[in-house]
Amino acid sequence: MANTITKCGCGEELEAGFQVCPSCHTPTPSAQTRCASCGKTVKAHWKYCPYCEQPLSGCVTPSGSARTDVSSPNDDAVSQRYVTRPGDSVRLGQITRLEIQPGETLADRYIVRKTIGEGGFGAVYLVDDSVLKEKRALKIVVAQDGDRTHSSQSLLHEFKLREKITDIAHIVRSDDPRLCDYKGLPLILLPMDCADGGSLRQWLAKHSDVEKRRKQALAHFKEACQGVRAIHDAGLAHLDLKPENVLLVSGTAKVTDFGLGRFAGERFAQNPDQILRQGVGTPRYMSPEQFQCARQQDIGPASDIYSLGLLLYELLDGSPPFDGSKAELREKHLNTAPPLLKGEASKWWPIVERCLRKNADDRYATVESLMNDVERAAKGVSLLAEVACRECGHITANVKSRSCERCGHDLSYLFRECPTCDRQNRLDVEKCGGCNKDVAAYFLRLDREKQLSGLQHEDPVAAIELLEIMLQAGGREKDAKLIKDLRAKQIRIAPWLREAQEAESKGDPQEALA
Repeated sequence: MANTITKCGCGEELEAGFQVCPSCHTPTPSAQTRCASCGKTVKAHWKYCPYCEQPLSGCVTPSGSARTDVSSPNDDAVSQRYVTRPGDSVRLGQITRLEIQPGETLADRYIVRKTIGEGGFGAVYLVDDSVLKEKRALKIVVAQDGDRTHSSQSLLHEFKLREKITDIAHIVRSDDPRLCDYKGLPLILLPMDCADGGSLRQWLAKHSDVEKRRKQALAHFKEACQGVRAIHDAGLAHLDLKPENVLLVSGTAKVTDFGLGRFAGERFAQNPDQILRQGVGTPRYMSPEQFQCARQQDIGPASDIYSLGLLLYELLDGSPPFDGSKAELREKHLNTAPPLLKGEASKWWPIVERCLRKNADDRYATVESLMNDVERAAKGVSLLAEVACRECGHITANVKSRSCERCGHDLSYLFRECPTCDRQNRLDVEKCGGCNKDVAAYFLRLDREKQLSGLQHEDPVAAIELLEIMLQAGGREKDAKLIKDLRAKQIRIAPWLREAQEAESKGDPQEALA
């Protein structure tokens, strides 16, 4: 055989380019050793990846002579080999790469159309499901000899977790994993919803103008929050929230690839040193406690709140608050305050800041409270985050309490008087507890009227925008009349503004001022 390069220990002849023996599935000497995090080629004796600083011990492709036995003690890489997802920073073990061609059929059901994702986990293909008569995404991993049963059990465990979730409106729908053989290789197939809109990461790339995309970005954020809330309600945690793991299905954002935390529990029990070195999740979107990972019990829903804060920051600002190498990200998440949000995005800063508290106990207690504040910020209503104690930062749950339930500090400054019945209500209360007057709307209108008094002379365009918001919220007839007057004024001054702008662009400031 012209292309034969060697013989496997089982006697099978191996050709150039073979990654595994086609008979016994032992990795061949030609199989490249790659970093489990970034996928770059590395050398077997290296302790750390020089590209991403990922520890390599136990996380590299074994050499052709070092066939791994599934029963090896403390073999974390094998036990979790196929519990991986697109974009994960924690990829463990060796994955055989496939090149399935368009038109091929798997399991007598799935007709492959194209590759839509690839990484250390294997690959995701766009397929036609001939039974359901619809397009699906099909994640494919290869179960090496001896791992077939264990791999399928691990994946079935993840899908059993999904059964606990009662509200799946914002969770990517997936079917049970299926087993099939492909050219002698045992495959595990994971059918799931096809994200026709791609990931939120791809959506952000297509909509790079932060100002124009803000409204829709916030809508997608709230949809992602609903998915995370459903996960938390089921007693689970995601622990790897990021734009890549929020998919757009028929225009709706849905969360995918959850369960990392639950598998982290099993990995931690088998090999705690490895998890302590690596952390759990994707460094740019990890919480401080995920980097430290001293105890598995300390990582849970509060970490997802932190990651949601990072996601919200990126949606509003255009970039995450922290970047750098893994070591630099660890230091920043643990010790560095995020940069302030500026401009129009600043109204959401109290929300983001609350999510990104280093101490997990100081963040929002639930996704529900986070979602409520996002809604309040959009309406201009006082936030839960704004009624935190000035001394310790705690938000007292009882809206009637005049003292902080954590430190006892006086909270009288957080109350205001109802204009109808004189009852004192906390700033975040929408309806008066005495007469049921909508005090939040009343005080919001007062604030907007103060803004308007200055804007109508200084910036008619901004004044019109504010008035339109006031009309949508139930404005009065005089608001509509004022909009007409301001638009008439805008039409009169528009030619002057154009002349001034043209003069300024020509470098004639005196003419521009005239």
